[in-house]
Amino acid sequence: MLESLLTNDRTTFSGEYYTITEAMNNPKPTQRPLPICIGGKGRKRTLPLTARFAHHWNYPDGDPAGFAECRDILHTACAEIGRNPSEITHSTVLRYTGDGGQLHSDAEALSAAGAELAIISVPKNQPPSVIDVIAEAIADI
Repeated sequence: MLESLLTNDRTTFSGEYYTITEAMNNPKPTQRPLPICIGGKGRKRTLPLTARFAHHWNYPDGDPAGFAECRDILHTACAEIGRNPSEITHSTVLRYTGDGGQLHSDAEALSAAGAELAIISVPKNQPPSVIDVIAEAIADI
C-alpha cells in the first residue's frame, strides 16, 4: 500500500485493520525510488521488512556481536527473496562518551563487523569543538 501511495495517483486498499478508498498522497517524492531507511534489530519482523523494502538499515546499538548477528539475519532474509544485501547500506549508532580512544575502538569493531556508516550520538552538554575530537579519533577508519 505504501508503495502505491508513493507512486500512483489514487490508492485503494482493504486490510485487516483499515481500509482506504481512492486515497491521494501528494506531492509525490522527487526521488525514485524513495530511499527508505529502517532502523531496528527485530529478528522476526524488522529485518525481513528491511530486506524487502529498505535501501538503508540502521542497527541502533553499538554492540559489534549484536550487529553481526542481525546482519546475518538480514542477509539470510535477502537471500530468501533473491535480493543482494549489498543493495542495502548497513549503519549503526555510536555513542561518544568523552573518550576518543573508545570511540575509535568501537568504530573499528563495528566496521570489521560490516558497518558501512556510523551515526555518532553526542551528548547535548558537549561543546561544538567536540566535532574536532571525534573527527581525529575516527580519521583512519
